[in-house]
Amino acid sequence: MSDLLKQTLKGQQKQKPPVPKKQMQNEDEDDADEKEEEQDQFDVDFNKNTIPVKLQGSKPQPIKADHNITHSHHQNPQQAKVTKKIHDYSPQHWNEFYDEMIFHPNGTPIYIAGKNKAPIYLCLHGAGHSAMSFANLANEVKQYATLISFDFRGHGQSKIEFENPNLSVQQLLDDVVEIFDYVTTQWPKQTVIIVGHSMGGAIAAKSANLLITSQKADKVQGLIVIDVVEGSAIEALPFMEQIVNNRPKHFKSYEQAIQWSLNTSTLMTLSSARVSMPAQLKEVKDQNGNLISLDWRVDLLKTAPFWMGWFEGLTNQFLQIRIPKILMLAEKERLDKDLTVAQMQGKFRLIVLQNTGHSIQEDDPKSTAYNFHDFILKFRIPTTMEEVEKLKQVGIGKFHPIIGNYEYQQKYY
Repeated sequence: MSDLLKQTLKGQQKQKPPVPKKQMQNEDEDDADEKEEEQDQFDVDFNKNTIPVKLQGSKPQPIKADHNITHSHHQNPQQAKVTKKIHDYSPQHWNEFYDEMIFHPNGTPIYIAGKNKAPIYLCLHGAGHSAMSFANLANEVKQYATLISFDFRGHGQSKIEFENPNLSVQQLLDDVVEIFDYVTTQWPKQTVIIVGHSMGGAIAAKSANLLITSQKADKVQGLIVIDVVEGSAIEALPFMEQIVNNRPKHFKSYEQAIQWSLNTSTLMTLSSARVSMPAQLKEVKDQNGNLISLDWRVDLLKTAPFWMGWFEGLTNQFLQIRIPKILMLAEKERLDKDLTVAQMQGKFRLIVLQNTGHSIQEDDPKSTAYNFHDFILKFRIPTTMEEVEKLKQVGIGKFHPIIGNYEYQQKYY
């Protein structure tokens, strides 16, 4: 479901909004030429098939962007050539964002950015997405903390239940606890802030409630839920089948898929689309091993029996947990009645990032990272186990966390 929820709430896919000033500063240099995108040779035309087909061979290797491409608009070579910048829609590889990838013994890929910094943000992605939905955010966060994300079973590069995965809420909770135990064993000194987007946000709140009753309760020091509210999510469920069916079933190239995500405002940032979209697709080959199409890696319609379980009880789980927490939304109107009352009572911090879509952390990774940083400072969250003990001794009034880079705010804001 993930990024389809916004489309449901709006009733239809909206046109791409103007790029916000903050986001424009975060884009590659070529994104200043947004209007030219609609006119260049890479525009998507699903009827005329004008997208270049790049199907032969294996999965593409990491490709660096070439922003200065020269091409001629004239047949006569004596005439002056016209040079203009065009967007690079080629896929980007995980190692351009994360520092390291390791496999859990059970076959789960775990991606790490900012390996030795505290605290750890353990990020859970939405249905159909992958750890790459946090890739651009990882580039920002690793300047002052560690960001770790992983692919749920059946998603991304996970080796667990590649086809028809069991995505029941109980199975996902078991998976999160297993990864949490592994991460806290590998990085025993840092505390953990659990982060979740969409489906992952619901699982984050429910898993945090489980973990604070375990022997590692002191390790969990914060919860961040991104753009998911129980009421609006459940209201959207009856429309999900139609919305999923309205998506293209196949793409002819990674470039076409990336352009589709931008043209439909599924994602609003080119750099995120280039790393996030390819991870959501799988290659379909003929008998000779030639690539014939790119299909969705996860069949969202087959996950329909699990949808209600993901979101049911989310509000209660979110509010009852006794740790610092924030809810990040693209639109304040998504708050249901219970959350509105709780927010007015100061039971959690609400952050609304304007001019973003459902995938907030992809559409504006810089502002998201800033709020992650500010969360630690405002709530005085201990970033290491040593600070946890100090907090118990001196009390919250005298405690101030030692976060990796105090200059982060001055440098970027």
